[in-house]
Amino acid sequence: RAGGVAGRGAPPPPATVYSPPTVKGASSPRALALARQLKAKGAKMYGAHWCSHCFSQKQLFGASANRLIDYVECAADGYKSQRGLCQAKEIKGYPTWEIGGRFFRGEKTLDELEEILEG
Repeated sequence: RAGGVAGRGAPPPPATVYSPPTVKGASSPRALALARQLKAKGAKMYGAHWCSHCFSQKQLFGASANRLIDYVECAADGYKSQRGLCQAKEIKGYPTWEIGGRFFRGEKTLDELEEILEG
């Protein structure tokens, strides 16, 4: 057969796929400005749909600003999972921010993220 068996070597897709909880609430002007800066720097937030700290981090930004954040789902059973990328980047805990080629583990305040961007 040309091309071999589809999916050989790759695990089967999960039977159920989970989405993270929906972020609600308004974004402050500060959170929106910070989200735009993070996006401009190519920052990524690695997380998992079941991670309460990831959800808290998203809630800190609010709904509008959160849509600007490049979120990478690391759970194998998560919606649009990019588990391979998370493994390649050696992401060990959630959330983990990647900003300017450096990694920052744990939930961060807006102040901390602003300091990281300035540094």
